[in-house]
Amino acid sequence: LEIVDEFPLLNNGTIAFIGTDITFPRYNAIYLTDTSKTIKRISNYFQPEIWLKIFQINNGQIIWGRHFYLDDIDTVFWYKDSLNIVPPTKFRKTVPRLSNGQLAWCESKTTSPDGSKELFFYDGTNTRMLTDDNISDNNADIHNGKIAWARDTIIAGKNRHLAIYDGTKIRLIVDTTTGLPKDVYNIKIHSGKIAFSTFGGSFGLDEAIFLYDGTSINQITSWLSEGVGTPSYGEYAGRIPLNNGQIAFAMKKGS
Repeated sequence: LEIVDEFPLLNNGTIAFIGTDITFPRYNAIYLTDTSKTIKRISNYFQPEIWLKIFQINNGQIIWGRHFYLDDIDTVFWYKDSLNIVPPTKFRKTVPRLSNGQLAWCESKTTSPDGSKELFFYDGTNTRMLTDDNISDNNADIHNGKIAWARDTIIAGKNRHLAIYDGTKIRLIVDTTTGLPKDVYNIKIHSGKIAFSTFGGSFGLDEAIFLYDGTSINQITSWLSEGVGTPSYGEYAGRIPLNNGQIAFAMKKGS
C-alpha cells in the first residue's frame, strides 16, 4: 500500500487518506485506520483519471468526493456504518459539514444549484430546511448540533452577517445599528464559540480574525494588509482553525 495523499486527515485516533494498492497500481482508493492501527479500504478503486478528495473525518465517519482530473467535484459520499452513501443533499456535488453524525449545508431549494441558498440540517434522523426566505446562506459549519454560517441580510446595507442556530432558534450576531460585523468569512464553530474573519481597517481592505465567545465578539488580530492565511485542504479548508477557544492562523512576517 502506497499513500498518495499529501494531506491525510486525523480525528480522535483515526486517520483517513488516499492510497494505491500494488494489486491495482495507480488505481486510488480511500483508506481508514482505526485506533488499533488497522488499515482498511473503504471505497472502490478508481482509475487514475478520477481524482479523490477527503473533506472531513469525524468519529470514524468521512465526507469525501470524486471528480475527473480538472473538473469540479461531481459526487460527494458519506462513509458511515461501513457503507458509502450519498448525503441527504439535493445536489450530489454539495459538500455538507459533519459533526457526530449530524450534517449542515447550504444549497438552493430550486432545481438550479446556482439559485439562492438556504440552510439545511440533518439531525441524525431527519432533514430540515432551517431557512426559507430567499436570503442567501453560505459557509455553514456545525459542531454538536449548533450551526454557524453567513447570511446575506439587509442591515445597514446588504452584507454577509454572522448567524447561529443553537439547536432551537436562529439569531444574527450583529449590531443592528452599525451592521457590524459584516462580510464574514472563514467561519468555524466549536463548543459554542465561533471564529471568523472580516475586512476593515483604514480603507476596508485589511483582514482580521474575530472570536465570538457565546456572549461577545473580540478582535483577535490587528488589521492585516496581507490578509489571514487559512488551510486549503481538509477539516479547516477555508476556515479559521478553532478548538476549545484556541485559534491557529498564518500571517506574513511583519504584518
